[in-house]
Amino acid sequence: MKIGLFGGSFDPVHNGHISMIKGALKKTDVVIVIPSVRNSFKRGRILNAAPYRYYETLHVVEDIFGKQGNVLVSDIEFFIDGISYTVTTIEKIRQIIPAFLKDRGFGKKASEPHEFYWICGSDILPTFDKWYRPEGILEQAALLVAQRPGNPTDIKGEKARLKGIFGENAKIKIFEIDGVEASSSDIRSRREFENIPKSALDFIKTH
Repeated sequence: MKIGLFGGSFDPVHNGHISMIKGALKKTDVVIVIPSVRNSFKRGRILNAAPYRYYETLHVVEDIFGKQGNVLVSDIEFFIDGISYTVTTIEKIRQIIPAFLKDRGFGKKASEPHEFYWICGSDILPTFDKWYRPEGILEQAALLVAQRPGNPTDIKGEKARLKGIFGENAKIKIFEIDGVEASSSDIRSRREFENIPKSALDFIKTH
């Protein structure tokens, strides 16, 4: 199967995240949402506790996509010591994927060969080669890059640049999403919740 991996803080889950998942599903068979525990990009920032963010994400995903659907939530980063680097998360999820999928009712498909895709926005491309062990990421997964309407990133140029650095391992595929302007940090700081799903707002109000 084609398996998309979508990592992030999800603090809170907003409509931009949902747009990313829906767009990625057009290119993959399954999307696994992975709330971060110690996000390497969010060090020094104040976030809600990882268990809170995990259960909020699980609640929203199950509400929108169903409990037995093709969008799943993984707690894999709770079992990673230290910083949750992307390359480490992919390594760990690949190790446990047959059991993970089997436990969620995928039967024989769980043990089939899989293709992995790291779901991200096009804005990461100009700095991707500066990430921790980017070559290790590309050896394990292709980049499945969201193209938002109006985004200024030169995706074609960045694909060529990264291919020049990483060679044939630089597998980058593009998918289009609706242009949803939402930022988790803005939502937290301004307490403006119009750009989050109702199930996320219900969770926040309850917890």
